[in-house]
Amino acid sequence: MSTLDANRPDAKAPEHDQIIQAAREIAQPLSMPPASFQRVLWIKHFPSDRCGFRTDTVFLSQNMIGRLEPEEWKPLLASYLIHKRTRRKGLLPTALLTALEYIVILFVGIGLIATVFGRNGGVIALGYFLVTFSIFSVNRSTQDTKKRKLRADIEATKIVDREKFLQTLRKIDSFRMKDVERAKKSGLLSNFSTRPSITARISNLVAEVDSSSYSKNESA
Repeated sequence: MSTLDANRPDAKAPEHDQIIQAAREIAQPLSMPPASFQRVLWIKHFPSDRCGFRTDTVFLSQNMIGRLEPEEWKPLLASYLIHKRTRRKGLLPTALLTALEYIVILFVGIGLIATVFGRNGGVIALGYFLVTFSIFSVNRSTQDTKKRKLRADIEATKIVDREKFLQTLRKIDSFRMKDVERAKKSGLLSNFSTRPSITARISNLVAEVDSSSYSKNESA
């Protein structure tokens, strides 16, 4: 596999032009100007199962150079572009719901503290407020972002074939890349990551297939 210095703007993998063409083909059904895509920048520390886009540049993981066919990048590009386009939608309702949920948790917690410690519980209540606010708000935000990214995967199957998307994800999974394997691990830190694991992405698409098949059978 070839290696590139991601800090060099002129760094160019053999499949560079084909990936640009694939990105331009994905842009058309999303009502984006195809000419927006001009170059690929391979980043050393970038999620192997994701891509990015800013101004005229597509960002991909340096670890993935030569591992996927240009066509296999299409599902990942479609998912990212859909997420980027829709991520501002629903932010206000989500923020209001988050605030309401936190207020309920806050008052229930402070009420319990006051019952147990009485007036001396003021400092404890303040500490409870600061800790729960930080944990709850960050966790709520990251989990919401994960859900929106998974929804973007589903939406992407309206543009690219679902089975091809699954094949791409499974192919990436088969490489056992360190960052992909690390994202699979459950635990406390996973609750504060905006990145859905590749296992979750595959399960998400498979579940959607099963749901669609069930609906068709019910209507038959």
